[in-house]
Amino acid sequence: MNLEKYNKNIQKFMRQILKYRGNDAKKTLEICSEMLIYGTQTAIGIACGFAYYFRGEVSYWLNDNKQFFDNSTKALPYLHQEEEWDLMAECYNRMGISTANGGNAPIAMDYYLNGLKYAELSGVEHIKSLIELNIGILYSSVGRYEEAKEMFCRALTYYRKNKTLKYYDTYMMCVYANLVKTYIRQSLYDKAEKIIKIVKKEHWEGAEDIDRLSLLTIEAIFYHKLGKIENRNKCIKEVSEKISKNMGIIDIFEDFEEYCSMLLETDMDEDFWKAVNTFEPIVKNARMLYFQMQTVTLKLKYYRKNGKGADYLKAAGLFYEYYEIMEKENNAMAKTMLEIRTNLEKANIERKKYEKENKKLHQKSEIDELTQMANRYKLKDYAEQVFADSLEENKSLVVEILDIDYFKEYNDNYGHQAGDKCLIEISDIIKEVASENHGFCARYGGDEFIIIYKDIDIEKANKLGAKLQKKIKESNIEHRFSQVENRVTLSQGICWDIPKEEFKLWDFLHAADIMLYDVKNIGKNNYKVGTIDDSRK
Repeated sequence: MNLEKYNKNIQKFMRQILKYRGNDAKKTLEICSEMLIYGTQTAIGIACGFAYYFRGEVSYWLNDNKQFFDNSTKALPYLHQEEEWDLMAECYNRMGISTANGGNAPIAMDYYLNGLKYAELSGVEHIKSLIELNIGILYSSVGRYEEAKEMFCRALTYYRKNKTLKYYDTYMMCVYANLVKTYIRQSLYDKAEKIIKIVKKEHWEGAEDIDRLSLLTIEAIFYHKLGKIENRNKCIKEVSEKISKNMGIIDIFEDFEEYCSMLLETDMDEDFWKAVNTFEPIVKNARMLYFQMQTVTLKLKYYRKNGKGADYLKAAGLFYEYYEIMEKENNAMAKTMLEIRTNLEKANIERKKYEKENKKLHQKSEIDELTQMANRYKLKDYAEQVFADSLEENKSLVVEILDIDYFKEYNDNYGHQAGDKCLIEISDIIKEVASENHGFCARYGGDEFIIIYKDIDIEKANKLGAKLQKKIKESNIEHRFSQVENRVTLSQGICWDIPKEEFKLWDFLHAADIMLYDVKNIGKNNYKVGTIDDSRK
């Protein structure tokens, strides 16, 4: 996100948003509303885009999924238009997380893959690694273990190279924890144990409490699978002691869901209910329907296992209610995704249209309308670049200035329309000679033209001067008012030299102009080739 390319009002709004985001939701939303009004009134799309994006971000952190998706859907086309790829990547990543938390893996994957595409466009490796991690988690949850491990390895490669990152140990713990879960799901217990030891040794101390709690639940499952009851119970005891409603349980809900499923295979009912009763009100308050359904599913399994028929029926009724709401939410989610795609496609069409128009304007600003040659603006850019290249490569440079002899008399007597036709015919011949020899030509103004060649010897420069004279003669354009011949003729001044540090591009132009002056002094209709030193004699 490069704010320097936007006007001062947008920069001011953005500085305020960046100041309050993450620590004052109310203030952030107020600034976003002001920015949205400004963007609407001034028709500055990116102001609306930023406002919607950060409103969506606040809604995401407040677990308000409806507002998050609504604002993000509106933000994306504006962000796309201004190529704010990093914000688009973050937006899609959050959409993927929210959708995955809603139990819709296919749509979540679609969001993640879009996010990955824009992360690569942005070149921001940190965002890319976060999305790769989330894709890996999703792959692992649906049994595509090899793809999951590939994504985890990509993320690990990035984090290992960036040990100074804030929360480095947390990131490493998260990747490793999901890698351990994948190995457990594959029954590759030796590999899982090896990773657990690495985590305990290298990242345990620097990690957050919630990260340690996550690994403890995974460890408990690991030891349960191995039949190491004592080690398992030790982990369960630690989890029950550390679990708290003040922790960010939602971030590791999947770990707890698997942990509680494991507890159902034991007789440790007290620990099961300690976990369920801790996270149930949290997911309910967060209005995370899929997690609420998963919680009810755990309770249903417990009631069925222990023959609690009345409780089972009550929970089953609640599950059905959640299911009906979930169906509506999934339909709304699919509709949102289609809306995003439609809006982005429209934005893409508009962007391509803008680029096409911009390209036309750019070409128009660099092309002489009459002759379709480069104009003096394009000439300036090209000449400066070719001079620098020739200097660096120690290669020769040829700059030729030429004009039509007695063109004023031609215009005055034949008329401007005929004069324009003459200029077009002459310019076509110049273009032909220049292009055949990999040269560049431009109309400098009026009847004056410039040709530039690179890396040819002085003998070739002479031959090209003579060749152009011959071609003009063969064209035999009538000019009864010329004082040279009864046809159109040219005078050419050509400077050939090898650029040196003390030379400037102007030295070549000045030398070519001197050569042209000499030709005119001896009767025009000719050419002269010389060096910069020759022009100074």
